[in-house]
Amino acid sequence: MEDKEKLLFESLDKEDIELAKKLLEEDPSLVRAENRLGQTPFWTASCMGLTSLVEFMLEEPCRSHLQHDKPDRGMRTALDAARAYNNDDVVDILEPVFEAGADSKKAASAHDDKQQVTPPPPPSPDNDIC
Repeated sequence: MEDKEKLLFESLDKEDIELAKKLLEEDPSLVRAENRLGQTPFWTASCMGLTSLVEFMLEEPCRSHLQHDKPDRGMRTALDAARAYNNDDVVDILEPVFEAGADSKKAASAHDDKQQVTPPPPPSPDNDIC
């Protein structure tokens, strides 16, 4: 993991939203960074309920680099993570985004069938936040 990517994930871990925004403003492509579990900053912010940061990443310049429906290695999307951790404000933001996206079948199915979404594994010392 590169230094800027590591710093971004550390800022998320500390819930330092201002630093995360600053890093993303300097390099919007950082929204595609991944930790060792395949979790992106967008996925992590959704999991942690960092509503203002999720909204920030859905706007330009980050939006053009964002893959909002990219699952982690456990095949959980950001919407799945937000639901699993009862981050209702983030769920309210993401549902229309996923419904508008072409790859929303998994999220819609989990919601429509009222299936339980398996929460992500607990954090580990290697920047695996959610």
